[in-house]
Amino acid sequence: MIQALRTIAAQKSLWYSRGDDSGTHKKEMSLWQETGLKPGSGWYQAIGQGMGKTLLAADEKKAYTLSDRGTLSHFRRKKDRAENPSRR
Repeated sequence: MIQALRTIAAQKSLWYSRGDDSGTHKKEMSLWQETGLKPGSGWYQAIGQGMGKTLLAADEKKAYTLSDRGTLSHFRRKKDRAENPSRR
């Protein structure tokens, strides 16, 4: 994970952070600290929303983000049903 974050930062790939002081956000900040890098402006966006809205925004803009498994799994099922109505 640390190397992945370093690559994202080096390439200035778009990253969406919850930016809301939640447990997920605190974990993200500790991971960035482990990289020895400080997320930069422009490519790093703290959106101040919950995990669901952060995932929606990241998906829409093809950005990276850090999510908990439960919310990500729910998001994937919901998106799959929307894209494939016969699976409802």
